[in-house]
Amino acid sequence: MGHKSGERRSTGASILGQVWSRPLPPEASAELDRFELKLREHGRAIYLSTPITTGEKFLLWRRGHGAELSASDSEYAAELKRQVIDENVRRVRPLHARLSENYPERWIIDPTVLEVEGWAQADYHRFWLEVLSRFVERLVVADGWFYSTGCTLEYAFARARHLPVLDAELRPVEAARAVDLLTLAADQLELAHLSGQTQREVATSLASSNAASLTRLLLKDEKLAALAEEQNVALFASFAPRDLDVRFALGIHPDERVGWSTERAIEHVLAGSRSSSVNVRSFLPGESKSSPFFYGLQSVDRVMDVLRKLAEDGYYTIVNETIDVRDGGVSGVTLGGVMEFGPDDTPRLVEREGTTSLPVAVGRRLLSKVYGVTLEIPSNPDHRYEFSVHPRRVGHRRGHVVTWETEAVVPVELLANTSWPNHFSRMIGDKTFGLLLAQCVGAYVPRTRVVNRRVAPFDFGTATGTGEWWLRTAPAQQTPGRFTSAPVWLDPFELLQSEDRDGIVASVLAQEAVAAEFSGATSMMTDGSFVIEGVAGVGDAFMLGATPPEELPAHVITAVRECLEDITASIGDVRLEWAFDGDAVWVLQMHKLRDALPGGVLSPGEAAAWIDFDPAKGLEVLRSLVEELRGGDRGVRVTGPVGITSHVGDLLRQAGIPGRFA
Repeated sequence: MGHKSGERRSTGASILGQVWSRPLPPEASAELDRFELKLREHGRAIYLSTPITTGEKFLLWRRGHGAELSASDSEYAAELKRQVIDENVRRVRPLHARLSENYPERWIIDPTVLEVEGWAQADYHRFWLEVLSRFVERLVVADGWFYSTGCTLEYAFARARHLPVLDAELRPVEAARAVDLLTLAADQLELAHLSGQTQREVATSLASSNAASLTRLLLKDEKLAALAEEQNVALFASFAPRDLDVRFALGIHPDERVGWSTERAIEHVLAGSRSSSVNVRSFLPGESKSSPFFYGLQSVDRVMDVLRKLAEDGYYTIVNETIDVRDGGVSGVTLGGVMEFGPDDTPRLVEREGTTSLPVAVGRRLLSKVYGVTLEIPSNPDHRYEFSVHPRRVGHRRGHVVTWETEAVVPVELLANTSWPNHFSRMIGDKTFGLLLAQCVGAYVPRTRVVNRRVAPFDFGTATGTGEWWLRTAPAQQTPGRFTSAPVWLDPFELLQSEDRDGIVASVLAQEAVAAEFSGATSMMTDGSFVIEGVAGVGDAFMLGATPPEELPAHVITAVRECLEDITASIGDVRLEWAFDGDAVWVLQMHKLRDALPGGVLSPGEAAAWIDFDPAKGLEVLRSLVEELRGGDRGVRVTGPVGITSHVGDLLRQAGIPGRFA
């Protein structure tokens, strides 16, 4: 089971070599024998490397109340246990439980449970390296591991022994990433007058031995600044914890901001914010958890108060303009040729039900019609983009589209699950959405002007040549026969006051009439065949059931069928109300035949058996399920509605596990 303690190998790092060359501490043999017995049940083990007496919690504590105490104070040990040790132990429990679920056949070695009287920190360091050398097949590092001397040594030792190292998300911790994390941790430790020698030496050793393969890991503000070179992002300035030095200030050349104070950079962002307010985001290098966030600050003094407090705790900070996601615009994601979006939320809405899902080209056309400008929403086969669209121009480039984030992905082709009602169709009205979509996929739709409650008036459609107008209402969700549609102009305010006391009509439409020779509607039988019915002339009475269907000429049926087939080829099964003017079929209304599409594909492949997953349980549960199914012949059946661009699909595709909607 690996080499014994008498065998020595060069680790290539002097500080690590010094620890490894120490003799094992007293009682170590008994503990190792106990481990040997335990491993007979499991074969090999996974070691959970986590800060115990040091780490991020210790760093924050020392910057606060802990700085007032010395190690000789009577309070020191009690406060260290309460503020650091107990917190570190508590924070690692969920990761331990997750590892036990993902690796049920392996023993998870947790160093927080071992306490030997008389052992110093150096004794624990030596002992755990011995455990790694004898029993462990892979190392998993907890969040904030790079702030801990012990964890840093364990990472370096595992790298030297070619053991796989995973982070708290069970992703490999490559040398390039570790170099950046350890270097930044050393900077922060030294800023707090603590030693970062181990971190800096291990980072230097890794960098020198992997120089050819290292690619620098960018911090969050560096990623935003790089993204801003190509895309419109929220105007921002960012600051380092050391003296709140200005790192970036969008819109200002670095040479022009030489000598800028923190206050001057904040003033720059406030002055450029259309809402006259800013948000403060914070982050720690390599930290996967969310960090403190402050919304809607309106003065330099208030922002400075927040930045000083965060800097004391070692946080890097980003001050960005406040962009209202409830301004009548939408947020969403593009991935694999699919665009998904919705109003009144951040791009994370694709993780939930109610999103609009369209092919990217169709989505661009539809949103450009609604907001009255050509929208360059980003899309690329090998990237996932998070974006938002706004009626007012925002961002450092003053545009209607803001890119929030982008990440490189394995190129994938997805099929949109086009379905409505959804949150966006409810905002502009069900009838409005259906007609817009029909035009965007190539159908003839009469010229229409839309007056909406939340978006400025907009136009779409094609002139029919009659010069006559209908007044139509578009409720948030289809309510057949409830509201007036009139072939003459009526006072829309009076109409809404009399018929819409509940405010469920989202839009009022003025639509040019069609000189109809025939009118009617379509449906579909359970065998998949189309049913096309109608009457000569205008079809109002037929639609109300007052007039029976008539026999339609063959050329009319053929024209309607071709129109219907073209639409369904793009967006799936729909039901049309139509009019034929002797030359063309005009779509007067379009609705989905059913509220949701049946079982779509989230991830390609076939499975011998399907395991149900409820997305309401969250991505952490799915990650555990993915690890359980990886490499097998079972697939995942998602039992609730999610966007195809959400991370649910990402996880399954990356793991090569078939995925279906229930």
